[in-house]
Amino acid sequence: MHDPLQARPDDQPLSVYALTEFVFCPRAGLCTYGQYEEFEERDMKPSATYLPIHDQRELELKLKKLTQQFWNVLLGGGMTTLLVGLMAWVSGWILLWGATAGVAAIAGFALVDRILLIVKTLGYLQIWKEAAGRLPDPNSSKIQYVHWCELMAAGFQLTQPQGAYSFEPWKFGGKPWRLLEYGSLRIPVFMHWRPWKDLRPQHFVRIAAYCRLIMLREGFESPCGVIAMPDDYQAIIVPCTPQTQEDFFAALHAARRIIRDYEERNLFPDRPWDEQRCRGCPHGEPIPLRKGDVFSRNHVPLPVCAFKGKDWRKYHSHCGDRFRWTPPHAKTKQLRSRF
Repeated sequence: MHDPLQARPDDQPLSVYALTEFVFCPRAGLCTYGQYEEFEERDMKPSATYLPIHDQRELELKLKKLTQQFWNVLLGGGMTTLLVGLMAWVSGWILLWGATAGVAAIAGFALVDRILLIVKTLGYLQIWKEAAGRLPDPNSSKIQYVHWCELMAAGFQLTQPQGAYSFEPWKFGGKPWRLLEYGSLRIPVFMHWRPWKDLRPQHFVRIAAYCRLIMLREGFESPCGVIAMPDDYQAIIVPCTPQTQEDFFAALHAARRIIRDYEERNLFPDRPWDEQRCRGCPHGEPIPLRKGDVFSRNHVPLPVCAFKGKDWRKYHSHCGDRFRWTPPHAKTKQLRSRF
């Protein structure tokens, strides 16, 4: 039987993340497609103050590292301040007294920063200590909101995928952030790094794609997926229902059609009917135009489609250059407003 999702020999690999961008907006999907390594998941990188709150073992290691940093700053900063102060006292140079104050201030700021992070980490570990196990129904067809620590206390094991799950006939694959293992269950987890609003169609498609890939490649049951937040223990269990599977198949089929129309016939997808999608889209976010800083299509530089801001500088965006327009991003409207 012919598989309607079968990739053609000349099709390029498509990742789960790129597929979800197509669901969000076909133009965003084309901006993402082909820009990154095969099946790479382009999630946002954690900030410098990010704590691994979803893994108790990593959190305990983080506390040990922060404590070591505290003592290093305290001893190193204290010794340096004492040494510079001694040199200032012996020489009488005013500049050295200023340097002493500067070193003390820098060490003090660093100590306060470490103390705040240590206190925050201890608070998270206390939550882990007090969590009672709660086992949700993995086969429920309804969305379930759970506490991450209660989920882990129920007996789930958190593991990191060794590589991407891929299915060669579709030339499709992706790597979830983590896996939850419980008996014969393998539940994909992805971290939602951006500010959370609500579940969108792309979230259901992403979960369904991961579940399908896990079942195809490893044969384990994967009836649902979990969405986690970087700074919050609230987690959302999203079921992989027959309807979400159908939505995933339809999305993959539509993405391949959009890609082929674009590559072979140079047909652009229509502009989003809802401008709200463009307001915060990173592909349409304006960046200052600099010499040599251009986007490419199939390794060929795209001509720049720039506009002049109220500061008289020129700006462009990936989506704007690729589709020859100025996306209605929130920052674009601010840059073009003179009032």
